Amino acid sequence: MKVRYYGFMSPNAAVSLEEVKAKIALAYGIKTPECKTECKVKAVLTCRDCGSPVRYLFATLPEQRQARGSSG
Repeated sequence: MKVRYYGFMSPNAAVSLEEVKAKIALAYGIKTPECKTECKVKAVLTCRDCGSPVRYLFATLPEQRQARGSSG
């Protein structure tokens, strides 16, 4: 298993490595030159009917089927 393929090191990660570096520097108070990339603001999901913002409450996952034991 190669750890670099998970999280922000994944090739399909939505966050760029530059953004990760900038956020770490901000969290630890490290002074760095201005980041060339701007953080993207995610669009708010809205209801098609009324236009109000949609809130995530929970997800319903499919039930796991239990393996049957031997009947004998």
